[in-house]
Amino acid sequence: MYNILPLLIFSILRASLVPVFAFGENDLFNQVSNPRGSRLRDIQMKIQKKVAFAPVLFHGRGIFQYTFGLLPHRKPVNVVGKLKKYINLRKVGKIHYMINIMKKII
Repeated sequence: MYNILPLLIFSILRASLVPVFAFGENDLFNQVSNPRGSRLRDIQMKIQKKVAFAPVLFHGRGIFQYTFGLLPHRKPVNVVGKLKKYINLRKVGKIHYMINIMKKII
């Protein structure tokens, strides 16, 4: 089950929701290559054994130069979404109970 708290907050504030899907975000940054047997891969594997995930080294562009930096590259990101007008979630039975609990807490 998804997290219902953001929906409750939007319901109380009577805000509109915009579900969004973005395509092209993978092209905004470049990953440092780490082929098998490289020193970087060995370091990543040692860190992965200790903390359960491998750190990723990435780079984008700089502020005044475009070869290296931490800003994303200037590439298009296609965003698909449509504004959803405010839906009164209090009409839904299961959520009505949770809203009453939230009012008591707040």
